Parts: sequence; C-alpha cells; structure tokens
Amino acid sequence: MSQKIAYWILIILIVANVFIASLSYIASKSDEAFCVIKSDCSAVQKSTYGELFGVKVSLLGAMAFIILLLLYSFALRYREIYPLFVLANVLGTIFSLRFIYLQVYVLKQICSSCMFIDGFMVLIMVVSWYEFFKYKKDYKSLFSYFR
Repeated sequence: MSQKIAYWILIILIVANVFIASLSYIASKSDEAFCVIKSDCSAVQKSTYGELFGVKVSLLGAMAFIILLLLYSFALRYREIYPLFVLANVLGTIFSLRFIYLQVYVLKQICSSCMFIDGFMVLIMVVSWYEFFKYKKDYKSLFSYFR
C-alpha cells in the first residue's frame, strides 16, 4: 500500500467516524437513536454505558474524531508529531475495544452505529501503525517522546 493510499484511507475513516458520531449525538438530543443498519441502537446508546462522566459517548466520540483529524493534519505537516497521532489512535482503540466488549458481553445488544465507529477506529489504528512503520524514516522514534 502506498503512503498516498494510506493517507486517503485514514482521512475517509476519520471523517466517516465524525459524521456517524455526530448523527448519533444529534439523534440522542431528540430521544432517538441513530442506527446505520437496523439494530437495537436505542438500548445501547441509552444504557448506563451511553454516557461517560455525564457526557454522551456519541458527543465525546465526535469531538475525539475531530481532534484526531486535526492531529493527523498537523502530523502530515510536522512529521515529528506523527507518533502522537499514533498514540492517540492506540488510546482510541482501547476505548473502542472496551465499548465492543460492553455491547457483546455486558449489554448483550449490538448497536450498528457504535460497531461501525469502533470498527473504523480499529482500522484507523492499523493503517496509522502501518504508515508509521512503513515510512518511519520520516518520523522521530516513538520512544524519544518519553525520555
């Protein structure tokens, strides 16, 4: 995969996540749930896990993906901060895997919108790691930030 293809995949996935998370948040403001594919999104989004620190997870997700998009655009311009983009992806993926676990094993209900967002987050991390290690000569060492 070329660096340009990785770039476009990351941009498309991040923008898609901003869009889906925003639609989910807007729908939650009117006591509805946004579902990409017909599933039980309402039960998942209105569960006790639908909020984190009193804020809707969909709003947190939309804000996080906007920040991720900005961080990626800065990382492309200033290559030395690309490792921070990768670290942000790792953190986002940890949250996504946690939300997938909660849906499957705790709530035993699946929200299609949530699964798309979480699945895209995992793909974003995979592509960003690929891009980072394939073209690492352009970046500082990830561990140099912790010395």
